[in-house]
Amino acid sequence: MADHATPAEAARGDAALALFIVEPAWLTSPESHPRREAWLLKCRVALRDALAARGLPLPVRTGEAVDGPGRGFSDDLDR
Repeated sequence: MADHATPAEAARGDAALALFIVEPAWLTSPESHPRREAWLLKCRVALRDALAARGLPLPVRTGEAVDGPGRGFSDDLDR
């Protein structure tokens, strides 16, 4: 988290909400590659573990990342 300003700032606070979004369009794009996907998964696991050490979950959702809360996902973040 230290290499990204937003999560690093959130880590200094008392509470945070994290969300990891997997966009299907990215997985089928020319930018996607098995090595890059493996690296992303490794990063997600490290982030999940770091957040868990603080008692915070890392929900994972599949869908299009869009501006605004509650758009693009059919399920609640509480799960």
